[in-house]
Amino acid sequence: MSEDVKIFNACNHIVNNKKYDIANCPRCWGKGYYYDISFDEQGETIVCNSEIKLQQEVLKIMNDAQFSNIFHQFWGDPLVNHDFSRKNTKLIQQKISHVIYETLMYLKNIQNNEQILYKQLSPKEIIDSIDNISVQQINSVNILVVISFTNLQGTIYTQQIII
Repeated sequence: MSEDVKIFNACNHIVNNKKYDIANCPRCWGKGYYYDISFDEQGETIVCNSEIKLQQEVLKIMNDAQFSNIFHQFWGDPLVNHDFSRKNTKLIQQKISHVIYETLMYLKNIQNNEQILYKQLSPKEIIDSIDNISVQQINSVNILVVISFTNLQGTIYTQQIII
């Protein structure tokens, strides 16, 4: 089993003792989570493994711009920083779904190669299949992507990502 620093945190939408609704939250900007290293009460870095590590890897590859990782040439999502202000048609939704599928298959291949080389990942940490990708326009600039995937142990997960 491998470990990674926990960098995705659920947002409670309270900043400086002020409660925000999710759409106006200055910490998560409507995503429901924020991207930062977490520390416990003793000041130690919080790490994640198992199912949480897998979910974090999916979020990470979907939130990083493509070509942003020097160790994995094609790591990241080509949709990051893309302008979706034009009319959202079924064709555009299908293209987005295809790009996300290819991005997640790239992650799956990295996981399989890492397992062959180092044998440190558990079946809970490796994608087995991408089961469904739903793409919906939620306002003029944001698109909600809901991804269902299964790990090698057979557990099904659903991730929501706003692009």
